[in-house]
Amino acid sequence: MGSRGDQANSAIYARVREHFSLRRTALDIGAYIGEWTRLLKDDFEIVVAFEVRPENYSRLVKNAPAGCVFLPFGLADFSGETDFHIRGEYAQSPRAHPNEQNPLARYSVMTLDSLKFKNVDFIKLDVDGFEQQVIAGGIETILRWRPVMLVEIKLMSAVGRQAMLEALGYRAETMVSAIDEIWVPKHWPSEPGRDFFEVTAASSVPWWSTWVNADDHI
Repeated sequence: MGSRGDQANSAIYARVREHFSLRRTALDIGAYIGEWTRLLKDDFEIVVAFEVRPENYSRLVKNAPAGCVFLPFGLADFSGETDFHIRGEYAQSPRAHPNEQNPLARYSVMTLDSLKFKNVDFIKLDVDGFEQQVIAGGIETILRWRPVMLVEIKLMSAVGRQAMLEALGYRAETMVSAIDEIWVPKHWPSEPGRDFFEVTAASSVPWWSTWVNADDHI
């Protein structure tokens, strides 16, 4: 979602908030300088903002309202360190713009599931090409709490995001801008009495690995 100005962000947020039912914990993943963090704090009891670039993180902490939780690392499908392309003010997946000679910087990342958040009712996901990796690292959180998700899709293929999110029991609800799409939980599981974890655990190969690793899906 990046920097669009307060008026544009407020207009998008007004459409997104129509889909909120519970308003306990919101995760602003790719918070940049806190534009969405401020909006979310008006509605949610707890707002957690992630920003990997130190330059943006300092502005985020300064701009966002008191009471938010700020985390200075990124999210991915593993915990450790990884390279990001530095493109202007943004840190992007190197696969997002593979033909560009952007400088690289190495930052720390963790999986969403490793953080053990509770009562997650909304996720805003804007991470410049890492969206599918973040989702893959947060499968248990997403399946347990079934949050409404706002996903920036400009660097995700339609095939990749549809396959991954529908497999998690979500459906595309609406586009709220040219590049932002709301996904909401649909009825799951489709087979009564079978837990999703039982279905996916049957395979030794992660069911999401094809979509995360295939270059044509990023």
